[in-house]
Amino acid sequence: MKKDLEEWLGNTKLPDDIYIKKKGDSQNEIAGDQTFKEVVRIQVETFDYGKKAYDPVEQMYFYRKGEIKKLKKLERKEVNILIIFKYHV
Repeated sequence: MKKDLEEWLGNTKLPDDIYIKKKGDSQNEIAGDQTFKEVVRIQVETFDYGKKAYDPVEQMYFYRKGEIKKLKKLERKEVNILIIFKYHV
């Protein structure tokens, strides 16, 4: 069973009329005979995890895969780099 998570994990689906230049594309393939009149909008969303200006990691406990009953608080520098570090105030 394949999980279709790619649209939620960084691969946003764009409208059909928008094309993003990729590495290796030639200029002719991208532009053809058209001129670019469309403007691509980027919208940034901020999440505060319900904690507003507080760092949610300060309220979390972590555990190792093999020791699920042994909880530990981690310092900010110990937390994995994949967790978002900038919070909306």
